[in-house]
Amino acid sequence: MKKKKCRGNRKIQRYRRQLYAQGLDSEVVAKLVAKKLHLQQQQQEQQNHEETLEGYNVENMEVYIPLDRVCFDFFHVLIYKMHTIFFT
Repeated sequence: MKKKKCRGNRKIQRYRRQLYAQGLDSEVVAKLVAKKLHLQQQQQEQQNHEETLEGYNVENMEVYIPLDRVCFDFFHVLIYKMHTIFFT
């Protein structure tokens, strides 16, 4: 079976045809299409960003922090260093 050909963004093609039907010249049509396309892309990106943020819940988030990055008080640091020296 042959792959269906991509005919471009049909929504923009219809919008462009509508603008030409109003009697606008190609420069104005190009500017209006670019403006509409840019706004649609911004809305899509914002929607995607909001969808990704909805999935994150800070209260239930698990984080891995290596022990060498955790700040202890002096006593705990000393014990940790001694443990790494003697047992490794």
